[in-house]
Formats: sequence, structure tokens, C-alpha cells
Amino acid sequence: MLSSATLDVSRFDFLQVGATNRSCLKVLPLGSKEKQQRVVVGDNSGMLSCFGTKKRETALAWQNKVAEEIACLTLAEAGPHQKMKIFTASRQTIHGFSKKGKNFYSFDTNLTEPITSFCIQRDHLWIGGEYVYNHFVNQNEANFYMAEVWTPSSAARTASSGSSRYQPHSGTLVTVGSRDQERFTLYGTSNGYVGQMLMASDSCRRGWSFRAPGGVTCLSTYDLLRDGVVDVLVGRDNGNVQAYGFDTLHNPRLLFERSLNESITSIDAGVVTTPPYDEVVIATYTGKVLCFTTEPVADQVADPEEIIRKRQEAMISAKAAAEAVARRREADQKRVASLQEEIKRLRERLAKAQESFQKRSKKMIAVQDAARIQSTFSLHPDEPVHVLVVESQAPMDVVCLQCDIPVELEDPPATAICSRTPAMPIYAPGMELLATYRCQESVTRLEIRMRLQEGRRGTLHVLVLPRALIKTAHVVSHEIRPLALHRRAPVSMSSESLPASWSRPGLNEMVCLAGVGARSAMGVVATRVWRITGEFGLLEAHAWMQQCLPDVPQRFPADRDRAFLEFRNAFLGTTLMCTYRQGECVIRSDCLSTVAVMKDCITKEATSRKARISVSCEFWVLSWEYRALTRSIPHLSLASLTRVLGQTPLRDGNNSISADFFIGEVQTAFPAHDASGWQCHVLPHRHHRGDTDVREESTEAVLRILHPRMSQQVTIARHADLIEALKEIKMQEEDISFLPEEYRNALKDPEGLVMQSKTQAQLLTYLRGMVVDLFTDRAKFLGVSMEHRVPQLRALLEQPRLDELLGFFANRGA
Repeated sequence: MLSSATLDVSRFDFLQVGATNRSCLKVLPLGSKEKQQRVVVGDNSGMLSCFGTKKRETALAWQNKVAEEIACLTLAEAGPHQKMKIFTASRQTIHGFSKKGKNFYSFDTNLTEPITSFCIQRDHLWIGGEYVYNHFVNQNEANFYMAEVWTPSSAARTASSGSSRYQPHSGTLVTVGSRDQERFTLYGTSNGYVGQMLMASDSCRRGWSFRAPGGVTCLSTYDLLRDGVVDVLVGRDNGNVQAYGFDTLHNPRLLFERSLNESITSIDAGVVTTPPYDEVVIATYTGKVLCFTTEPVADQVADPEEIIRKRQEAMISAKAAAEAVARRREADQKRVASLQEEIKRLRERLAKAQESFQKRSKKMIAVQDAARIQSTFSLHPDEPVHVLVVESQAPMDVVCLQCDIPVELEDPPATAICSRTPAMPIYAPGMELLATYRCQESVTRLEIRMRLQEGRRGTLHVLVLPRALIKTAHVVSHEIRPLALHRRAPVSMSSESLPASWSRPGLNEMVCLAGVGARSAMGVVATRVWRITGEFGLLEAHAWMQQCLPDVPQRFPADRDRAFLEFRNAFLGTTLMCTYRQGECVIRSDCLSTVAVMKDCITKEATSRKARISVSCEFWVLSWEYRALTRSIPHLSLASLTRVLGQTPLRDGNNSISADFFIGEVQTAFPAHDASGWQCHVLPHRHHRGDTDVREESTEAVLRILHPRMSQQVTIARHADLIEALKEIKMQEEDISFLPEEYRNALKDPEGLVMQSKTQAQLLTYLRGMVVDLFTDRAKFLGVSMEHRVPQLRALLEQPRLDELLGFFANRGA
């Protein structure tokens, strides 16, 4: 557990620059005769600025126009016995500047993709792009490495001589910092984790890790407490700024946390304003550069009378105290006058710009707004909802959403008012969503939560209108995949970590999944296997995966002849495994609807590209008894065990796996655990596409997952309808013990129950829609039409009972 904050800090704003990218701010080291450090920052307009402070006022040292956009910035020594220099990256070019702003270095790397991060040490230059890593020595390329298809920015890596040496699955890697003498590397992930990797010359292992809300966008280290232990500084995309120290057991503890309501792009620390107090310097996406200083607030803005009183108590003469107060007042007056003069100049510039625009607008000249818009659309790491984040360099006035598939919007944030237009198929065919968010003043970041149902591919268009004189709308589009609720899952057992006895050809291809078996004493897994063969290549199969699933990389390494992808449904917890190579694609899932969606999408894509394919379907039902499984091997997942069962060849009609074989395989992998008493049995059921013998185990497993959630939502809605009557009974009766327990529990927090009913009303409709989709997908596999039974199913879902649902699905009659 992380302790509460222990360090008091106060905010101090430096200046405003253009919109910034990640890692575009650094605190320069102290010179030989300097007591305060300077800060260098680069923005998207290509301006590199260096500034310091004098008497708590920002003093600009120099500015240089580098390029159109500065992607990242770092500090390094240009050579032996040389001072620290400033290096920037713009597109494919590296520029170098001295601490006084002189451009002394420029190197065009001739890379095919823009530079997103880089590091310089003497003659060595390491460059990272979206997929490719390059190592230059004396401006000559020495090493090259491309990320594999199954880990597109999804795992931290250490590479050597163009090959990957270690890959801890830890989420999306966003930034890395290291200290060579201590041999550790810090990493942050998009789902909020901050962790440590301890590295040796030939090994790498995980250290501490913790998680907090918001994706990590920047990391840095600095000894804020001056206790000899390096503290960790974290910036997140939700605007949170955090500093973590360490206790005697090297466990992280929170020093301070602040929120800025806009994403943090860079973070560093040093002594910038008042020696000897340390400051955490921050740059935001909109271009704000500020710091959180450890200087006591009383020393910054103390009342003049309080200063006099403290000086008198310290036996300082009243005259000296009065002079100090006068100097403070004089400095404040000068600062106010300077700010007023700057405001006057800005108003004059604004008036000239308005006059010029009015003259041009008469001729209908098109103009472009200079404000930058950034938008992300992703699945929430903990909930089955999608989160749309819109950020603008200028305050936003209106944000409009338009989508061609059904979308359920959750309650709007407190900073905006939402108005939704009902769908009108006659006047706007194909438009299922049209919603407008009117933002309050000074809102630069808007977060919108929404729920999607799988099965349809669509596009979400976001129109952003900044609050500016020139009303120009910015349009950003996000593709919605048919299986949008699936997220990438790391493979828990790879061929590199398996025993030799399990290393058979195609091990990572045959995977059987754990569904309801994870919750019962008898493990039962129903897996649907869909196999596609035909005249298609590996890249074509990879394009099919891109059309169906999110987070599939755009590029495929040329040295790979097959690929394996694993996804997990964020709502149901079911798993999807895809293995594809030239001429063959195998899809496995324990959810019928998932396989149906993949089948429809791939068949449609293959038909549009005129590719000849042959489709076959197999159904596997695996059952085994696993007494004390979680007690004996707590870290072994059921999905890992079913991989073993799925690899066993079935010959001559033998459908059983001996207990001795299964026990031996498990004990080979986990010799420290006792596997005695285990029994397993495999019951495969195979048939080809077109057969009507569809197994009910997979649909039953999904219904068992959905039913408790639907029952809970129905109960909440029923209690909310009865809450007024229950409150009246409570007012009239002193003793309400005669009421059922569920009603007495509802009366404990009636307001919270009503609020919960309003906020989760859409969830019940969403759950019912998933059951209807499962029923229609099952009918497709049966090859029959069940549309006439859908109204009966909807009526049954008003008060759902598991036995009735199972009976309804089992009845295939008309």
C-alpha cells in the first residue's frame, strides 16, 4: 500500500509556449558559478526556448527556430571532456545546440519513419520510431531491430545486436529512464503501471511496481528529499503529477500528488526559482510550463506585517524589516506594471489581427486555425467501456460526435453539457449517433465514456470547435473494429518457457480455453475452432485480423512465416486465439458470438478480394477433474492447463487422455507442486460447416456469465421503482422488521439506490442486447431462422431466470 502524501509543494507558472510533444523539456545542469538552473523546452511550432528566473520572474535566455515540429529533446555530452549539450529531434533529423543556443550539429538519419525517441552518448546514437530501433556509431548505422507482429508497443524490451533478449509483458511501454551505475530501468504503461526492471549483463528481472489512475506519459528521477535515495517523478495523461519516494524496505510511497486537468508531456526537476529549494518542472500538452516548488508558501507570499513580526522576533531591527517589506512591495509593483504592459501589447496585436481578418473575410478567404487537436479512443483498462479523450491547445467551445453504429453514451463529465439528437433514418440514413457537448470556459481536455456492442464495424467522427475568433472545426476520425471489446492479452505460456516434452510442432496453434471450468469442481471447456484454408498469403491474413480486431500492428516482419495473437473479451472474460500463416488461418474461442463475428468479417473481406477459401468448423469439449488445483498451483491458469490437453493427439478414435500422462506433464513443468489425485478426460466433437449438431456448452457458459449481472440490474431497477412506497411504509411503521431483507437493505441508502439505477439503466439494455445477439449468432450456425422467437426472448429477459434461458436456447423448435 502506498502511504498518503508527505511533501508540501506549491505551484509557480513560468511561461506559455506552443503545444508540446512528450519528452520536450529538460532542466539544464548547473554551471560552475551558477546557483540556479535553466530550463529548455521545445514545442510543435519548432521553437526551442531556454529560460531561467530572476527575483521569481521568468527571464528568457534565448530562442531558436529549429524546424516545423520538435518531436523530442534530450541532453548529452557531445564528446569526452565536453559540457552537456542540447539535442532535438524533428522528423528524421537530429539537431544539436549549446547551452547558449548556438546550433553546432545537424544529422539527417534518412530513416523511413519519424523519430519518436532517441538517446546520445558520445559517438553513439540510439533512435526509436514506431516500429524500428536503430543504433548509429559515428553517424554510421551499426544495429537495426524491428518489433515483432505480436508485440506492437505492448511490452518492454531490451535488445542487443538487433535481437530481443528480454520481454516482460507489462502493457504499453511509454517511456524509460535508467541509471547505469545502479543497473535499473524504470518503465510506465498506458494502463497506469509504474515499475522497475533490474538488469544484469545476461539477465533481467522485475522489481517493484504499482498502479494509479491514468496512463503514464513521462517519467524522471530526482532526489527531492535529499536523503541519498532517488525519487520517481510521474506524469500522467489525466493531468496527475506524482512524486514517489521509498521507505527502508525499498517500497514506493507517495510524496505529493497534484492535478492539472490536462495531459502532462514532460517532467524534470532541479533548482530553478529559489535556491536551495527543489522544484518539479512540468510541461503540459497545451504548452504550459510550470513547477511545483518545495519552498514554503510563507516565504513566497508572506504578509508584510507577518514579515515584520518574524524579523522582530529574530532580533532584526524594525528599519531593516521595513526596508525588506518596501523592496518586496516595489518588486511586486514592477511585476504588475510589466504584466499590464504585456497585456496592453497583446490587446494591440489582437486588434490588428481582428481588423486584418475582417478585411480578408469579405473576400471569403479560407483560413486554418493554428490550434492543435489531439484525440485518443481506447478501451478502458479495467472496465468494458471505451474512453474518448479530446485535447486542444486552445479552450474548446463545442465537441460533436457522429457515428454510423449504435453507441451508448454514459453521463457527461461535469465540465460539459450533452445534448443528443435521436437517430433519423429517413433524413440521415446510416447515422446512429449525433451528440453535442458544450464545454465550459477554459476546458482544454474532455473525456467521454461510451459503450459499444460488438458485431459491426464503424467510424466515430469527432468535430472540435475551439473557443476562438476564427471558428474553424477540426475533424478527427476513429475506426471501430467489429470486436472492439477485445484487448490484447500476453501469452502466458510460450514455446521458449515450456518443457522439452511439450515442444511439439504447432504448440502455440492448438489452444483450448477455460470458460466456466474456472468456477467449478469439474472443469468443462467448450471451444469452437474455425479453420480457413485457401489461396491467400500471410499479409492478406494479417489484413483480415486488422479489419476485425483492435491493436493489431500495421506492419508484419518480413522474417516471420506465421503469427499468433491472443485477445480477451473485456466484458465476458472469454478468450480469442488467432493463428495464421500462408494458406491457413485458425480461430479459436469459447464464445459463439465472437466466432460468428470473425466468420462474417473474414468471409466478407475474402469475397471482396476474390480470394478462394475453404471453411471448416470443429467443436471441442474438454472436461477434467482438478481437485485442489488452485491450492497446489495458485499461479497456474486454467487456460494454461487446457493448452496441454489440446496438444494431445487423438488417434484411432481414442478420446481419452490418461491421468498418468496429464500428471506427468504438469509435474514436468512444475516439479515443486503435488499433482496427485488429478484425473482428466477429453471428449472431442468434430463436424464440418453445415452440420446442425451445435454443442450447447459454449452458449451455456456465456449465459452463466451474463445472468448474474442481468439479475443484479433488474433487482436494482425494481427496488428503485418501489423506493418511494418503501419510504412511506418506513415513515408510518416504527418497526419494519416484517419487510423482506432485500427491501430493508434498500432503505439503508435510498438516494444512492436511485442514483445507481439512473447511472446503470443503460447497462441492463446492453446486457439484454448481448443475449439477443448470442441467440441470433447461434441460429446462424444452426442454419435456421429464429427471428420470430426474438420477441419471446426479449419478454423472457424482463425477469431473467437461468433455467428458463437455458431451456429457451436448448429448444430449437419453431
